[in-house]
Amino acid sequence: MKRRTFNLAGRAIVAFTLFGVLAAYLGMVLVGTQATASLVSTLELFFRETASQFLPARDEGMLRSLQERPNPQASAFFESAMRTSAASDRIETFSLRLRRASEPGVWWRPSLGRDGRLVLEPLPLREAAAIGRALSPGVHLRPRAFLGARDSLKVYLDLSRPDDEWLLAAELTLRRDGAFAGLKGNFAFMMAAFGLWILVTLAVSLFVGRRMAAPVKELAAWARGELGPISRSRLARRDEIGDLSRALTTMRGELEAERASLDDRARAMEAMNRIDRAVLSGVARDELLDRVLAAAESYAGAAVVGLAVRDPDGGGFEIVALRAAGERAAERGLVPDSVLPERVLIRFSDVFELPARELGAEALGLFEIGDHERLNFANLPFGATGLYGGSLFLFRDGERPSLDRLTLLADQAGVALKHLADREARERSWLAVVRSLTRAVDAKSAWTRGHSERVAKSALLLGRRLLMGTRELADLEVAAVLHDVGKIGVPEAILDKPARLDEAEFALVRRHPVLGADIVEDVPEYREIRAAILHHHERWDGSGYPEGLAGEAIPLAARIIALADVYDAITDERPYRRGMSPAEARDFVLGGAGALFDPRLVRIFLELGPESA
Repeated sequence: MKRRTFNLAGRAIVAFTLFGVLAAYLGMVLVGTQATASLVSTLELFFRETASQFLPARDEGMLRSLQERPNPQASAFFESAMRTSAASDRIETFSLRLRRASEPGVWWRPSLGRDGRLVLEPLPLREAAAIGRALSPGVHLRPRAFLGARDSLKVYLDLSRPDDEWLLAAELTLRRDGAFAGLKGNFAFMMAAFGLWILVTLAVSLFVGRRMAAPVKELAAWARGELGPISRSRLARRDEIGDLSRALTTMRGELEAERASLDDRARAMEAMNRIDRAVLSGVARDELLDRVLAAAESYAGAAVVGLAVRDPDGGGFEIVALRAAGERAAERGLVPDSVLPERVLIRFSDVFELPARELGAEALGLFEIGDHERLNFANLPFGATGLYGGSLFLFRDGERPSLDRLTLLADQAGVALKHLADREARERSWLAVVRSLTRAVDAKSAWTRGHSERVAKSALLLGRRLLMGTRELADLEVAAVLHDVGKIGVPEAILDKPARLDEAEFALVRRHPVLGADIVEDVPEYREIRAAILHHHERWDGSGYPEGLAGEAIPLAARIIALADVYDAITDERPYRRGMSPAEARDFVLGGAGALFDPRLVRIFLELGPESA
C-alpha cells in the first residue's frame, strides 16, 4: 500500500492559514488592550484637570477646612468623578486616596459625609503598600496576562502635583472586554469580516505555498527522471533554490558520468572476456579471428573493424580478418604501403584517430567505405614487445569509447593472434613429426614410399569439395598422413612379400588400423583422427574391418581416406601385380560405389578428375 505524504505546498498552506487565524486573533487582543490603555489615559487626563479645577490648594489648611465644614468645590469634584465613573460601563469601581507627603506609608480613603464634610478613613497597611508600589511612575497597571477573555483590571491614577502637601490618587477597577465581545452587538458584521480575513489569508497561503513548493517539486520530478534539464531560470536564481538546483545538476552530471564510465568499463570487460573465450575455445583460425573482431565491433560500435599484420618485408599490411556491417567480410589480402599517404603511414606504430578521408580514396576503396565523411579511422597497435607487428583498426562514427579502452581490446586481439600463431606453429611441428613418422613407415617397404602423403593430398581435395571447415580439414590431413602408421608393427618381410599373403600374414596386416589408433590414443586433440585411422578399412556394405561398420556409421573422414587409399594403392606398382591405368582405376572405383565406397564420395572424386590422383 502506497504511503500518502503531506507535501510541502500543503504544509505551507496550512501554516500560513493558521498564521492568519492567529494574527486575526492577536489583532483583536491588541485592539482590546489598546482600547483599555486609551481609556486609562483619558480618565487620567480628565481627573487631573477636574482635581486641579475643584481642589486647587492641597495643603493642611484645605484639608482641615474640608473636615470642619462642607465645601462646595470638594462636593462638586466628588460628584463629577462619580458621574464620570457611572457614565462609563467600563468602570466598575472608583475611589480616591490621600496621603501626607511627609508620611509615605500612610494612605487614607476620603469620602463626604451626609453633612458634606470630608471624612478620612485609614487604609490597611497591605493596601497602602500596594498603592505606594503602584504609583511609580504616575499611571501603573497591574494586569494579569490578557489572552482575550473578559476580566477586571485595577488601575491607579496619580493626581498629585510636585508642591502638594497632600498627595491625591484615584483607584479604578476597569472591565476589559474579551476579544470576541463585539460579536454580541454586531455578529453578522464580525463574522463577515473574520470570514473575509480567512479567505484572504487562504488565498495568500495558496499562492505563497505553491510558489514555494513549485521549484522543489520540479527538482524532485527532475531527480526521478520525469522532466528534462532544469530550466535556466532555476539555475540562475541567487537563493537556496538556485544553490540546490546547481548542486543537483552538478551531482547528477557526476553520477551520470560515473555510471557511463562504469557501463563502458563493463562493456570493455565483456568484450575482452569474449575474446578470451574465443581463444580458449580452440576453434579454427577464421572462426577465432571473426569472434575477436565481433567482440571489438560490438563494443566500439564500428562500421568496419579488422586486423592488419605488418608484412615482414615491410611492403604493406596483410588484412588477416575483416568485418563490415556486422558480417564477416571477404579477404582483402595485402594492402601495399603505396596506397596510404606518407603522413599516415609513419604513424601506424602509434595509437591515433583521424578523419577517414585522410586515408585517401584508394585506401577507402579497398574497404568499400562509401559515406566516409562522417567516419573516423582509429589505429590501435597490439603487442608490448616494442616492435610494431600489427594493429586492430576500425572505422567508426564518433569518439566513444575512448582510445584507451580500445587499446585494451587491441592488446587482447594481439594475444589471440599470438596464441593462434603458437598453435599453428605447434601443429606444423607436430605434423612434421607425423610426416617423418609416416615416411619411416613408408620406408619399410620400397613399394609404399610416398603413399601416405599422396593419400593426404587426395583426401584434402575431397574435403575441400565437401566444404569441410578449417578444423575438420586439419584433422583430415593428419588422419590421412597417419592412416597406415600402425604398419610400423607389421614385419617388413610381409610388407615386401612378392606374392599374395596367406591367411596368417593377412591377419597381421589387418591389425594395423587398431595399432595405428592405439598409437594416437593418448593425444586428446586426436579423438576424431583416431576414429578415422581405426575405420579407414571399413566398407560401405559392412564387409570391411576391424568392426564391420556400414554406410554412414563409418566416420566421414574414414570414408574419404578409404577411397583415396584404395585409389593410390591400385594405381601403384606392387611386387605381386602391376598398377592400374587411370582409366582402369576410375572404372574400379565406379564399380565399388555402394559396395566398397560411399556413392556420393565416388561421384565427387571422379568429378575432380586427375587432381584427385
